[in-house]
Amino acid sequence: RALELIRREACNGLTARDVLKLFPQSRRMAEIKFRSVTGQSILAAIRAVRLEKAQQLLQQPQMKLDAVANFCGYASESSFHRIYRATFGRSPRQSRGT
Repeated sequence: RALELIRREACNGLTARDVLKLFPQSRRMAEIKFRSVTGQSILAAIRAVRLEKAQQLLQQPQMKLDAVANFCGYASESSFHRIYRATFGRSPRQSRGT
């Protein structure tokens, strides 16, 4: 259920706290259980879905970078740019059309 929620709502402001509400255990135990099943933290899973959507949107040249950042749930274009570069080793602009 947690993964379904993440896939469906990651770009709509979903937080790890929202996902943790699905688990009957403590926050720590829920994180441990999620990581044991998925191999990543809840936050990493949310970020991965957001970045996957961003990569799709970057293939649309008419979409401005700030619109891509906003659509994918990032608070600002600069935070999107920083996370994207840290993950992929290139800027969102460099990823366009590749």
